[in-house]
Amino acid sequence: MFETKKASIAFIGAGHVAWHLAQLFFKNGVQIESIASRSIEHAESLAQKVNSKAYSIDTILMNSVDFVFLCVPDDVISDLVTKINPGRYCVVHTSGATDINALEKFENRGVFYPFNTFNKKIEISLEDTPILVESPSHAQQLMDLAKNISKLPILYNSEARLRLHIAGTLANNFVNHILATSRKLMTDNGQDFGLLHALIQKTLNNSIFQNTKNAQSGPASRNDLMTIEKHLDFLRKNSDDPEMYRVITNSILKKHGYETLD
Repeated sequence: MFETKKASIAFIGAGHVAWHLAQLFFKNGVQIESIASRSIEHAESLAQKVNSKAYSIDTILMNSVDFVFLCVPDDVISDLVTKINPGRYCVVHTSGATDINALEKFENRGVFYPFNTFNKKIEISLEDTPILVESPSHAQQLMDLAKNISKLPILYNSEARLRLHIAGTLANNFVNHILATSRKLMTDNGQDFGLLHALIQKTLNNSIFQNTKNAQSGPASRNDLMTIEKHLDFLRKNSDDPEMYRVITNSILKKHGYETLD
């Protein structure tokens, strides 16, 4: 039987995801053997927190670890794969959008994708975070490892994970960008963004507990072209990105069966 408390992990990457995963594993008794990063300073900063060793990313040492976690941008994974020799360890990436076949060089391979948003400056608990696991060789071991830090480990294939990643990008990254634009529109004129707090909270609650299509309101959902044009005219004069309003408005108009804007 696999004992996760005796497992050891080498991390490649010391960014937001590695920063949190390494510390959460360490706090739960999992050994962090090494941290490698393009920035030795970043590697050393994280290594100090998990009683580990720091290396440059050009000095990849796995020794006798059980897992090698690739916590790097998606476009770096393929290059790293060419630099890592297959071994008894399981090579794991943490990407939502990258297929497990990117690691096909390794007989022992897997995916360990915590479905959340990460920032070094913001503390996070993954207890209620889904962790999506995929592996032809180490599925159960990765599921057991996930249970150290989350109550929601789930076996998930690459196609389903990509669909979830896209949905998450829309729900988190896009919504955050829209809210940032909304905040700027208010604060640039000295208005209080706090006036929108109750509306934002209501919108989020509706998205979770109601049918989101039925909860849709606003000028586009009722084909109120006069108001839409007033908004666009204002944004053309007062915003650095009026096109975002037009694109989203057209998407809503189309969803509700109306003609889109020219």
